[in-house]
Amino acid sequence: MYDGRFVYYISGGIRFDTPAGFVIDLGADYRIPKFIPDLEPIHNSDTATFLFSDGWGGAPDWKGYFGLSYYYDFKKEGVIKKKEETKTIITGKIINGETGIPMSAIVTFPGYSDSISIVSDSTGIYTVTVNPGTIRIRAEREGFKWQEKGIIIEKGQTKIVDFALNPKKVEKGIITGKVSDKSSGEILIAKISFPQTDIPEILPDASTGVYRITLDPGTYTIAATYNGYLSYAMPVVIEADKTLILNIDLLKKGGKITLKGIYFESGKATILSTSFYTLDEAVKLLTDNPKVKIEVQGHTDSVGSESSNYALSQARAESVRNYLVAHGIDPFRVIAKGFGEMMPIADNGTKNGRAVNRRIEFLILGE
Repeated sequence: MYDGRFVYYISGGIRFDTPAGFVIDLGADYRIPKFIPDLEPIHNSDTATFLFSDGWGGAPDWKGYFGLSYYYDFKKEGVIKKKEETKTIITGKIINGETGIPMSAIVTFPGYSDSISIVSDSTGIYTVTVNPGTIRIRAEREGFKWQEKGIIIEKGQTKIVDFALNPKKVEKGIITGKVSDKSSGEILIAKISFPQTDIPEILPDASTGVYRITLDPGTYTIAATYNGYLSYAMPVVIEADKTLILNIDLLKKGGKITLKGIYFESGKATILSTSFYTLDEAVKLLTDNPKVKIEVQGHTDSVGSESSNYALSQARAESVRNYLVAHGIDPFRVIAKGFGEMMPIADNGTKNGRAVNRRIEFLILGE
């Protein structure tokens, strides 16, 4: 009500704020029909006026208000929330192709990035984040055949690439041969063993005298033993898909070996060059039996005096010893001794007999 001087009413309302920036206002005015003495004046700060009620009568009058507004915080301008990047992932499992048991392996990406090399864990699982595109993946492990697969992966995809690696099949090698007496050539059924391995002992075939065994490639020591003979041991290399023929000559304890083909200048201790092949075989014999000690024995025919023949046989034995030592044989393993004409093995009355008696022999002293 307005009487020309005052309007008498009470105003009230409520405001609702929303997270989206919208504001909802609800309000109402109530006109007062009469003066209320205790009612404080209403101050309107927007118009700098005071409103009073003087109790002027009249019928009540209600008015309702509804308001909707939106606000924006300019302080947040320029702040951009980074969108979470979608990862592109390759993962998989590596197993033994024969047993199905998970195993670790090295996983690389040829042509994609030489710097990426990961090792799967003990469960065989590997995981790597990559860029989308065409990618080759290789899995490898020592003792197994490597495997490679190619995939096309798109952005945000996770692809599972498993590998079943098969063990490499190792081609074996063979060693075979005969064991015989060095002096007589008699076949010996000797025990063949490979020390410091789990390989069981074998014997040559009783009818042929041939031993034969199949082994994994590698380096071994082969040993041969026979009662009454010096033991034999020698390193050998077994190659894949190849056969090594090794004939073994055993030296009889206390036995003698006659070196055929050793010749000297007549009446002298100078070794002829035609003898070098036989002497080199003697070096090999002592090298193959590194513990054997020998006595080099020199013998002559009966032509000349006994004393001169003794001196000549001693000088010739010394010449052979010097050759062996010069070719790497330990001098403490070799003794030289001359016997002159005292131990003939043929008739000195014939030319052929005298030629046989002029000889060099090895006496096997032992180990």
